[in-house]
Amino acid sequence: MMSEDDKILVLQQTQNLWQKYLPKNETIFITGATGFFGKNLLDSFIYINEQLKLNIQILVLTRNKQKFLEINPRYNLPFFKFIEGNTVDFIFPQEPIDFIIHAANDFNENESNLNINERPVILGAKRVLEFAAFKKVKAILHTSSGAVYGSVVKRKNIEENQFIIKENFDCINYYTDNKRYIEYLCEQYFINYNVPSKIARCFAFVGTYLPLNEGYAIGNFIKNFIDNKPIIIKGDGLVCRSYLYTADLCIWLFKILFTGKICNPYNVGSDEFYTLKEVAQKVAEFKKPAITVEVLNKNNNVIQNWYIPSIKKCKKELGLEVYTNLDKAIEKTINNYKIQGE
Repeated sequence: MMSEDDKILVLQQTQNLWQKYLPKNETIFITGATGFFGKNLLDSFIYINEQLKLNIQILVLTRNKQKFLEINPRYNLPFFKFIEGNTVDFIFPQEPIDFIIHAANDFNENESNLNINERPVILGAKRVLEFAAFKKVKAILHTSSGAVYGSVVKRKNIEENQFIIKENFDCINYYTDNKRYIEYLCEQYFINYNVPSKIARCFAFVGTYLPLNEGYAIGNFIKNFIDNKPIIIKGDGLVCRSYLYTADLCIWLFKILFTGKICNPYNVGSDEFYTLKEVAQKVAEFKKPAITVEVLNKNNNVIQNWYIPSIKKCKKELGLEVYTNLDKAIEKTINNYKIQGE
C-alpha cells in the first residue's frame, strides 16, 4: 500500500488540479487498475477524494471484481464502482465519464504474429477510444512507453521529437510496434472524432507494488536484498538506467491528464541515471554489512541501448520535477515491502 508520506506528496503537488478540473461529483474511468501503475493511482484517488471531499466516482474495469476485492479489500469503497470485462469488449457503462486513464498493459508475445489490427491490445485501445468519443470526455490519458523510440545507442537523453507519429510502421519489435500504433490511433481519433488524448511515454520506475519477479532489474535486486541473497548481474553491469519513484509517477500522470497538450507526448521518468552495477550497489548497501553484488560477465563488449529520457519538456511546460531521488526511492520501496511482509 502507498505510504502516508507518498500520498501527502501526491496531494501537495496536485491539489490545485483536482479543485480546478474535478471540483465535485466527477467520474474517472480507469483500465489496468490491478497493475503496477493502476494500484498506485487507486491509492492516490482514495486519499485525494477523502482529503478534498470531492465525491469523485472511480469506475474500475476489471475481469473479475470478486477476485480483485478478495486480494485488495481496501478498494471496497462506496466511490469505487467495478465494471467487469476486458478492454476489447467491455459494455459501456451508463454513467457520464469526465476523464479516462488507459493504463492497461496486456501484451502477449504469442500474439506477435497477428496483423496489428487484430491484436487484442490494439483492439482494446480502439475500444477505449471509442468509449471516450461516445462519452465526450474532457481528456483521456494513455500510458505509452519509451519503447516507441526503438533502440537508441547514442549517449544522449531521448527527447520527444526523436519519434514522430507516421502511418507506416517499421516493426522493430512487438511491444514497440503496439505502443507506436496506439499513439497513431490517438492522433486519428482526435482528428476524426475530437477525442482529446494525452500521451505519457513511460520509462522505468521503482516504488510501491513494483513486481519483484517479472524481469525488472531493480525489482530483482530488491527481491534478493529482502531474501538476504547476493545480487546477481548477468551482464557487465554497465547498462545505464534511470528510475522515477511511483509517487512522483502519479503526480506526473495527473498533471499530464489535466494540463498536458493534446496528442503531444511527454516523457515520464527520471534523468538521474546510473549503471546497473551502481543501482545494485545502492540496494546492497541498505544492509550493514552490505550484501554481495556479483557481476557475471565483466567483459560483455556489447553496445548497450540508451534508455534515459530527457524531461526538459515536462519541466518547462508542466512544472514537473523529480521529487524523490533514487536513494530515497529505493529505501522507501524496501521499507514498504518489509511493512507489507512481501
